[in-house]
Amino acid sequence: MQSLQSFKEPAFPLGYNDKYPASALPKGYCALIKNGFLSHNKVQERNGYTEVGTSTGTKPNLGLHSYETGSTKQILKINDNATGTVAELQYWNGATWTTVATPTFTAGLVCSMVTVQGVVYISNGTDTVKKWNGTTLVDVVAIPKGKYLKWYHGYLWSLHTTTYKSRAYFSDLYDPENYPAANLLDINADDGDFLTGAGAIKDELVFAKQYRMYSFQGWLEDTFTYGAVNERLSSYGATSFESFINTGNDLIFSSFGGDIPHFRSLTRTRFADTEYGGIITDDITGTMSTINKGYLYKISCVFDGTKVYIFFPKGSSTYNDTVVTLDTVTKGFAYHTGIYAARGIISTISGSAEVYFADSRNSKVYMFDTSNTDDGELIDFQFVSAQLEPDFKRFAKFKYLFLQYDTGIATTFDAYTSVNAATFDLQETIDLTGDTPSVFPAPFPFIFGLSNQGQTRIELPYGSSYQNIQLKIAKMDDKARMTLTEYEFMGYLRKIRDLD
Repeated sequence: MQSLQSFKEPAFPLGYNDKYPASALPKGYCALIKNGFLSHNKVQERNGYTEVGTSTGTKPNLGLHSYETGSTKQILKINDNATGTVAELQYWNGATWTTVATPTFTAGLVCSMVTVQGVVYISNGTDTVKKWNGTTLVDVVAIPKGKYLKWYHGYLWSLHTTTYKSRAYFSDLYDPENYPAANLLDINADDGDFLTGAGAIKDELVFAKQYRMYSFQGWLEDTFTYGAVNERLSSYGATSFESFINTGNDLIFSSFGGDIPHFRSLTRTRFADTEYGGIITDDITGTMSTINKGYLYKISCVFDGTKVYIFFPKGSSTYNDTVVTLDTVTKGFAYHTGIYAARGIISTISGSAEVYFADSRNSKVYMFDTSNTDDGELIDFQFVSAQLEPDFKRFAKFKYLFLQYDTGIATTFDAYTSVNAATFDLQETIDLTGDTPSVFPAPFPFIFGLSNQGQTRIELPYGSSYQNIQLKIAKMDDKARMTLTEYEFMGYLRKIRDLD
């Protein structure tokens, strides 16, 4: 009698890949991880989020910022008022949202916010720049009305004014409200392009236009000259100021050259040089091709120290409705739905550093926490493996599916399989309470002492032989998140017939 053979992937997946079909995925990829993460050889459903404070209206967010200085900790946001006539600053102290009545901002304009020397400066490119000190909002006439503000090496930079879209103004050293007439740089003016933002990596300030990128190094005002500005990238710029994220040795940003929007990077090498790091979202080219190209300026990011959250509008959506996360350790991506984030921040207002995000559809703000739902909405968790093909020359009869998972939660998950890329068939709904005895025969190699581990063997209903097989795990409820730790198929390989 032919012995059973083990059919499993050569490496546990680190992220999903939709550049290639499931039958041709490189080693270390799955077809989809949705609303979950892959790390430490585990497939784990993500946690949810909860609204902070109470809703202050139906108008979408125009700015979000974490203000923390001394004993003051606040989350700041800007939204249009109920009638849509003006935009207002609001702050949350950990309990309630408070509206700052005056001065106001022009309705509908996205605001750039930056903390400098204990205060927050706010600009939208049209209104007089404003300053918040935790209790009072005032106008600061001296600062040029740039769309983007950047604090770098003790200088406050104001970029892209209505008149000079390629100009970068800079303050005096540690004097953010003093701008001598000579303190400006025109970044390749009148080239048909305009500044879209700036980022920093190590001691290098990076100016972005739509289709080019320039770098600048300087510490003293007499070195701030156009001659000190170098063209860093000749073909790629940045689509969004809020897409710039520094992850330590990488500065990543969204770019678009006319085909598919992608995230690219500038990388700091071990020799302290900065060089082009290439496309970082190549693995998820399929996902990136779905971004609404008319709203690339709405793409935004936040970095929690390990993962980069990338928020963007998908398909015909005019607001951010989809998220992908990049694990900066494994370089793997995960796909998420049910998160509508205009922009995100890190704040310690709750007592520890947490990710907060502003709703892209209304005035609500949320915190990612240990919730089992997305503010009451069920999380649609799915994992879809690569198509497993034991031997491209031979067919196989797939007999069993073995699954290992964490138990101790009062819920279930569904296990599906698909052969030869056919529709997925539900094989079994598996209980995660941990009370059901294992269905493995006695010789199965259990690991003693792991009382929270469950194992299931599913006998597959396939009487014929097939070339490949694929696994899908799904769960959608308000119970604790599930964790899959191992999966493996077993069966028989058919012999190759001699054609002679």
